[in-house]
Amino acid sequence: MIPSIRALALVVAAIIASPLAADELRGTGDLGLVIERTSGAVTIVDTTKRAVLMRVEGLGDMSHASAVFSRDQRYAFVFGRDGGLTKLDLLRGSIVKRVVQAGNAIGGAISDDGTLVAVSNYTPGGVRVFDAETLAPVADIPAVGADGKSSKTVGLVDLPGRRFAYTLYDAGEIWIEGENIIGLSERKLAAIRKKVGILFQSGALFDSMTVEENIAFPLREAGERDSDVIREKVNEMLEVMEMEGQQEKMPVNLSGGMKKRVGLARSIIRRPSCILYDEPTSGLDPVVSDSINQLIRRLQERFHVTSVVVTHDMKSAFHIADHIAYLHEGRIYFYGTSDELHASRDSLLQDFLLGRSEAAV
Repeated sequence: MIPSIRALALVVAAIIASPLAADELRGTGDLGLVIERTSGAVTIVDTTKRAVLMRVEGLGDMSHASAVFSRDQRYAFVFGRDGGLTKLDLLRGSIVKRVVQAGNAIGGAISDDGTLVAVSNYTPGGVRVFDAETLAPVADIPAVGADGKSSKTVGLVDLPGRRFAYTLYDAGEIWIEGENIIGLSERKLAAIRKKVGILFQSGALFDSMTVEENIAFPLREAGERDSDVIREKVNEMLEVMEMEGQQEKMPVNLSGGMKKRVGLARSIIRRPSCILYDEPTSGLDPVVSDSINQLIRRLQERFHVTSVVVTHDMKSAFHIADHIAYLHEGRIYFYGTSDELHASRDSLLQDFLLGRSEAAV
């Protein structure tokens, strides 16, 4: 009886193994997608072996196509210029399903839990949301500006909690803290501007003014005339910047790092709720750059401000950021935590992080 049992076991093992033998298994993190914009096709590549695996046709107008990936990276969701949404199986090299959901699409996003796919549309505008498993429609979100007219949508990104954010292309609106500031009077705009501070890349100090006069400039522009109040606030800012006693120096006598600190002191002296930084470590040596990064974090903790930092310095980005957005070809290509960015196997992101000038394939 023992040989019979062994024979039966071999048959069962062969039956179980047969599906695996039919399809070569690959690590999905190594797979990449090349969009052939002029041919309506995509090429699946192995980014480790730098090899072309297969080509898939029939995806429609791909002249401005883009793609996002499922959480396990097995599936790609391709957004075509003709409004097509295509779910592509990267392991099998086949189209799972394709729907033409609008007349003209301009990219999309997948929800943080991987269950929803949203498409940003030019025609007829708005955002349409689909089930990631079946591509069944879930929601049709119109985009209507203040004038009541429908708008194209751009810049669609995912947010935590299965949410999405997007911009109205035709609405001509800028929203700050729940208020559309387009068309506001100068008096109302002054109140809005008080909420936002800006650190320019070069510091943008006034050469003819002392350190104290540069820092005090926003206060005087806002109408403050009490010299004691101005002096007290300037001294407080210099203490925060660790530049006590530098009030009478001129910009020409300051180092690059000191100029950045004075510019930053000027930007926060009116206690904004948000600070915009334009390349804050540009032109600084590594030690000074690190001190500026630490200063940015301290300001966030001390004054409870939101910091929006534009930078190409990835060491600084990972040091100061709670979340990172990566812009590519005019849209937000990635948004997530620094850990999520580090863990991404996306070839475009890896090329940027590692400073590679050539693509993997």
